[in-house]
Amino acid sequence: MQLSTKRYTSINYISGPLLFVEGARDLSYGAIVDIHVQDGSTRGGQVIEVSDRNAVVQVFEETRGMDLAKTSLSLREDVARIGVSKEMIGRRFNGLGDPIDGLPPIIPEKRLPILGAPGRSRPSSSRPGSPRSMS
Repeated sequence: MQLSTKRYTSINYISGPLLFVEGARDLSYGAIVDIHVQDGSTRGGQVIEVSDRNAVVQVFEETRGMDLAKTSLSLREDVARIGVSKEMIGRRFNGLGDPIDGLPPIIPEKRLPILGAPGRSRPSSSRPGSPRSMS
């Protein structure tokens, strides 16, 4: 059974590597999307802003030649993730996580959000009134 995928077709503006998608308020910041172009190819992108009016998507590849009326996008992942493994130690990767050191791709042990896990807002030793406190 294949799940249906919502397609956003109201792309109303392209500026350099940015697509402005009208009425896509349900996309979330950091979401990874597939951009479906009129020639049948698919390009990658990431949601970098969401407002009441538009979602702004940064396209990872060329936007030249995209036809607003014939381009759509769909959600690939709710947040940007990267496959990680101990095999990564000492390796070199590009911004998409692909190896650039001439060695084969890694076999990921798990996929983690690239934005990281939420951290503590401040160390416990910096409570107001403590010697290390700046406030």
